[in-house]
Amino acid sequence: MPGSRNEQFPARFFLLAFVLTWLTWLPGLLARIGIIVLPLPFIAFFFVGTWGPFAAASWCTYQEGGRKALRAFWRRGLNARFPLRWWLVIFLLPLLVAALPLGLHLLAGGSAPEDTLLSQPWMILPVFLTYFFTGGGNEEWGWRGYALDRLQSRWSPLGASLLLGVIWGAWHIPLFFIEDTGQFHMSLLAFLLAAPSVSILHSWVYNKTGGNFLAAWILHSALGTAWEFFPIVQPGLAGYARVHILDLAAVSLLALIVLLIVGPQLGLQASPAIPERT
Repeated sequence: MPGSRNEQFPARFFLLAFVLTWLTWLPGLLARIGIIVLPLPFIAFFFVGTWGPFAAASWCTYQEGGRKALRAFWRRGLNARFPLRWWLVIFLLPLLVAALPLGLHLLAGGSAPEDTLLSQPWMILPVFLTYFFTGGGNEEWGWRGYALDRLQSRWSPLGASLLLGVIWGAWHIPLFFIEDTGQFHMSLLAFLLAAPSVSILHSWVYNKTGGNFLAAWILHSALGTAWEFFPIVQPGLAGYARVHILDLAAVSLLALIVLLIVGPQLGLQASPAIPERT
């Protein structure tokens, strides 16, 4: 384990993750203000940018432990051995977070969403795989796979999760100014307020599965998929903004319930093991 607690804060990882991703997304911002014309749809730049945390985590792992540590890190990301009940939790949580707010909105007489995937259930697997490989779930190689253990070795799991949620939320900020993204139509403030709660849920799953960040990767992908089928934004649909607010409340409530049940340790049983520097 690193020689001092200060070395455990992954500042280099966060800086590299932001730089790699934001540089990839920068053409989208430049295109929106008319400085350049993109040779490809922005979605191609978006997909590449989501791998920024993975690239940053891999580089930092290699720098700290060489090829052996890097291979071990990659193997961790492919470890699907965790209890069956957590597979159920991973797929039920997104339904609660996404379907419940929309259901409450409809029960209150709100307008139904238009042009969504709700009528195309056969698209669940393709959408999930898109999120898994390129749509955001792959970020978990960095957030949970690399950063969380280091933050939890320095602060409590709750404190580490809140800090990681703030950083993770900020990492998304450029997307709110690029028109060809889902975030463009969201409330930036609501997103930033929800990010720490979403981080708590991911940390809880990660810790309770013994530090299995494939579990967090699947959860992140399932959340994205659920929000595609039970959308939280519908531009131009009067009154639909309520769904976004209800979603924030649902995420916050679930995070609070988890805290009340498992406490601020969020299921962490022992101090996380961090590879020695070489």
